[in-house]
Formats: sequence, C-alpha cells, structure tokens
Amino acid sequence: PHEFVPFARVASDGPSWAATHGPIKTFGLAGVCDTLFVTNNDEVADRFESRSSRLHLTRNNVFGIAAFEAAYRAGGEWLDLPTLGLEPPEIAGWLASAAGIAISPGHWFGRQGAGFARMTIAAPTATIERAAERITAAIDVRS
Repeated sequence: PHEFVPFARVASDGPSWAATHGPIKTFGLAGVCDTLFVTNNDEVADRFESRSSRLHLTRNNVFGIAAFEAAYRAGGEWLDLPTLGLEPPEIAGWLASAAGIAISPGHWFGRQGAGFARMTIAAPTATIERAAERITAAIDVRS
C-alpha cells in the first residue's frame, strides 16, 4: 500500500544534495552496469564526472544501460521478510528449514540489511525459479 517517493522529488528545491542509486545489488546486476548519480548541483556533478572519468568508472555500454532500465521499470516486488516477525539472525535459519534455501543474512552487510536476505543467483533460471517458489510457499505457510 506504500508508494516510493524519490528523495530528489522531495529535496529538489532545498539545499544542494547528491545521491547514488544502483541496481547492482538490488537486482543482481554487478558487473553489468554502474550506479546512477543524481544531484541538483552542477558543480558537484562536474566533480563527480571528472573523478569517475579519471578512475575509468564511466565505461557503460548499451547492454548495461538496457539492464539498468529494465531492472527499475520491470523488476518485481521484493519479498518483505521483516513482516514475518522474525529477528534478523533467525531469518537464515528459518529459510533453511522451511524452504531448504541457504542465504546470507542481510545484517551481515550492514545494519540497513537487517530483516532481509541475500542469495546468490548465479544458477540456471529453472533453479532460481524453484528457489523463489519454495521461498514463496514457506512465506505463505507462515503468514
């Protein structure tokens, strides 16, 4: 029922700001595309572009740009594991026992990851689909 409101929409008339966004971890696109940099300050944008170019971080390609856009336009909803009522350290154990899925607990990647999980999806599509079905079924049983 909640709507995402981009920071840029709310802060556009305020003081200078900058933000980075990227589908790299969110949609598993590491190595495919880079991060999007957004700011309302031209000087900050110029400095970022200059530094990125100097470090050779601006080597996007048409495939990466298409993947970036597709992820944000057509990416599915996330499974909201915090609503399960489990403490962050319990989530990995629950997914292992209820769905037979081994994941990395989100809190390993920082406090903001608490309540979420990270799963490597470098596998055939059928394997990923089976894993998603098992996670969904486990969540349905618990809900």
